[in-house]
Amino acid sequence: MEVLKIKKLHPDAHVPTRAHDTDAGMDLYALPVEYTDEEKKAYKSVVDQNVTAAKFLDLFGGTGIFGDTLLSEKQKAAIDIAGNLTDSEWDDYFKSKIVIMPHETKMIPSGIAIAVPTGYMGCIYARSGLASKHGLAPANCVGIVDSDYRGEVKVALHNYSNKNQVIDVGERIAQLVIQPISLCTPVEVEELDETDRGVGGFGSSGQK
Repeated sequence: MEVLKIKKLHPDAHVPTRAHDTDAGMDLYALPVEYTDEEKKAYKSVVDQNVTAAKFLDLFGGTGIFGDTLLSEKQKAAIDIAGNLTDSEWDDYFKSKIVIMPHETKMIPSGIAIAVPTGYMGCIYARSGLASKHGLAPANCVGIVDSDYRGEVKVALHNYSNKNQVIDVGERIAQLVIQPISLCTPVEVEELDETDRGVGGFGSSGQK
């Protein structure tokens, strides 16, 4: 049985886990990201705009973003809190949450490095729930970790939806699958062997 060696690069990192022993994918967990001052300002602005809009709509008997009913007392309290966060509370928020704007890609660290056995590659796939329900999936569709790479495993998580998406630090964001590969040697030739299909490309085999 092949062994996947894993090194923690951060004390809060999680070792990849399988939900079931026979699962192909091992879950990768998110660590905090570094936000630029411009990003923090943009995210705060979005919250301020949403709070202002919710309060305005509530005054006129319809909440819009919450439906056709009035805001509940719990919702009002949450909006008041969001509209009055201190700088310290915002700092805590950015340490515990990862905000991904619509059609934005965020490079999320996992806090681990791995040694993929020679003859294999590490593939980083989307988690089905995040992808189908929230539109969050790797920007490059499938990330590849080569056997000689010893740097941190990161996930380029892209928000394919039209909504702001927020995930928690420590949340499962992708799955790692170790797959065998062929290390064939590329050789230039003058001619290729003939086949029945030949140069037939997209759609050449028909639709049914």
